[in-house]
Amino acid sequence: MLHDRIDIRAVSPITDREYQVGGSTALLDAIGITINKIGNAKGMEQGNPTGF
Repeated sequence: MLHDRIDIRAVSPITDREYQVGGSTALLDAIGITINKIGNAKGMEQGNPTGF
C-alpha cells in the first residue's frame, strides 16, 4: 500500500518505482484490501456488510 486515507491532492503520480506488474489478481487484491480498510475505518459490524 502506497497511501492510506490521505487527501488525494497530496498524492504524487505513480511511477515505475512504486508499481510493478507481476501478478494475475492485483486488481482484485487491491479492491479487497480497500474494502477491508474502509470497513475497519468505519467500524463495520459483522452482519451488516454495507457499513450503514
